[in-house]
Amino acid sequence: YAMITYETANCYLHSAATSKAKELCYYALSKLKAEGITPENIDILFTLACTYLKEGSYQKAIEYFNRFLFLREWYLNTIGTNTLMTDTLGYDYAAHNGIGYCLGNLGQWEIAINHLEKAIDLNPRYRNAYDNLALCFQNTGDDNNAIRTLLKTVSEKIADDTVWLHLGELQIKQNAYEKALPYFEKYLKEHPADKNV
Repeated sequence: YAMITYETANCYLHSAATSKAKELCYYALSKLKAEGITPENIDILFTLACTYLKEGSYQKAIEYFNRFLFLREWYLNTIGTNTLMTDTLGYDYAAHNGIGYCLGNLGQWEIAINHLEKAIDLNPRYRNAYDNLALCFQNTGDDNNAIRTLLKTVSEKIADDTVWLHLGELQIKQNAYEKALPYFEKYLKEHPADKNV
């Protein structure tokens, strides 16, 4: 039941029906609690966190991501004794990315940077965390660390055209026009009609 609810709520989430996703998650949590199944299901908590993030309710999203991370430890410690199916046990990096993204939007840059760096440590191939971390550095005026962060996506072989564009723009901000050119040229291979670039 929990797995089906989680999958259905995710379908609502990805089709931008966030209120339906939340309603289903809260209903499932109350039903599982009434059945005496504790603690809360981490898959459903993770979906709730993502729903609040998508709505821009950053404090609520942080609350649910933190609850998810706390209960994830319990699940890991009791994995041999409980029979609950879970899909999100390996999503610790995504939760830290979500917390970092929310904190960045709340202007709490330093704490956001810590969570985003942790997300990258946990999963060095998760592009979103690099993008979010670079933006945090940029918002604190640390363009050099923003550039270094984006260059790590190149070494991880996960860079795409948005990385090239962002790197070019950061180089222009530093008046490093020669360094900007190759990044814009790479971007233009994918977007030759972009007159601004």
